[in-house]
Amino acid sequence: MFSTGHEIDAPDLVRSTEASCAMLISTMAQIAYDGQKCPVVASDLSEAHWEELKQTYQVGDLTMACCDGAAIPKTSINGFPFFAHHTDECATAPETIWHREAKELVAMALHDLGIECQREQDGRPHGWSWIADIHFQFAGRDIIIELQHSPQTVKEYKRRHERYRQCGHECYWLLYEPRFLTIINAMSRIRLKTEFGGNIPAGGFKPFLPDIPVALLDTERGNGIRGAGMHCSIPEFLRAVIDKRLYWENGAWLIAPREPDPAQGAS
Repeated sequence: MFSTGHEIDAPDLVRSTEASCAMLISTMAQIAYDGQKCPVVASDLSEAHWEELKQTYQVGDLTMACCDGAAIPKTSINGFPFFAHHTDECATAPETIWHREAKELVAMALHDLGIECQREQDGRPHGWSWIADIHFQFAGRDIIIELQHSPQTVKEYKRRHERYRQCGHECYWLLYEPRFLTIINAMSRIRLKTEFGGNIPAGGFKPFLPDIPVALLDTERGNGIRGAGMHCSIPEFLRAVIDKRLYWENGAWLIAPREPDPAQGAS
């Protein structure tokens, strides 16, 4: 088995996640409109044309069929093409409610730590092709907290993460629960194939990859941060990021204990 903070049997998680993916695919937006208000149907495009569209579109080229929001062509973890909203989902979607609440919670926690942040920080004026959910600076570091509420593949996580890194920015991912369960399933498959030869080791394993720091932000059960071996509050997580105490070990992202304050020990 692998663990996400509480013990879950791997085959059961795979089955439940695959069922969730099948239900999600049935609701994914297949149609967007181009600048001439002509419909673009994702499933009608060849794989080559779809990849070309993903590489060449500009924000605003496509709009969602359900509203006038900007559409982004994406590919699901199972290889299914679909359109997603550029920033927020439609106003009543559970994903949007989570996204807005999560941004507010992170911003409030940073404020309580004495750090001001920028929400929806636009990198384009500086020549960077991204808009970050939360951006703040600390001790000369540029730090981004991405609150991921829409589906994306491990490949897309890596691409976006590397894009931030090349700009000199650190990035940490906090996920909506359905996205979290889906991505740890995908990551576990990668580890199972590349590190364990397709065989689940007798002692089980944890699913996370070392180059994408991700965790669940659970707004329904106490606004906690959870992962494999991690369970903390939002302020505790942010403090660990600031103190550089978040680290990867054996398939888990963990938080190292804080070092004692020398001033307190001297009293």
